[in-house]
Amino acid sequence: MVFDTGNKNAEAQIVSEISAAIGANNLTRAYNLSNAALTRGVRHRIVFNAHGLALQSMGRHQEALADFEQALALSPNDP
Repeated sequence: MVFDTGNKNAEAQIVSEISAAIGANNLTRAYNLSNAALTRGVRHRIVFNAHGLALQSMGRHQEALADFEQALALSPNDP
């Protein structure tokens, strides 16, 4: 997916797609989408959380923890 990181509508769209992938338990798609978003500079708690969940499922626990910490830092009061 191509999107402009300065465009809030595009960012909302990618976050929505990532959320849908997580909801469908499609961690491969969630990883690919979140990785692309992070590479393009998107900084959103759902993106970091999805990336962390995918990494965790791959056994990459230290990297997952770093993503979970980023998600928490961006939204410390969000359950």
